[in-house]
Amino acid sequence: MLVLLETPAGYGIFRISDKKKLESVEDIYSMFQGENLLDNVNLECFKKFKDTENAVNSLNELQSGELPEDLRKFLKKNIIKKEIKEHLLCNNKYIYLILYKIYKKSEINLKKI
Repeated sequence: MLVLLETPAGYGIFRISDKKKLESVEDIYSMFQGENLLDNVNLECFKKFKDTENAVNSLNELQSGELPEDLRKFLKKNIIKKEIKEHLLCNNKYIYLILYKIYKKSEINLKKI
C-alpha cells in the first residue's frame, strides 16, 4: 500500500510494508513514528519543492481546487507511467478530491485516509 504525503519540503510517496496493521487513520500516522518508521515504511520517491514560494503556490493551487503542475508530473512519472495499481492513500483532502475528480480511479487507485 502506498501513501502520498505533502510535507513542508515536498511530496513523498511511501510504501507501507504491512498493510494488515492498518485498521484506522491513527494506524497510518503511527507507522511514521518511532521504531515503526524504520520497520514498516519505505520512501519510494520524493519531489522536493524548489523554494518556499513554490511550496506556497502549490498549497494555494490545491486549496483552490487545482492540481499543481509539479504534483501532476510527479504522479505521472511515479504512478501512472509505472502502471502501479496499488492503493494510493492521500492524507490531504484537497489532493484526494482533485485526484479523484481528474482520474476517477482509471489511472490511480485512490483511497482517502
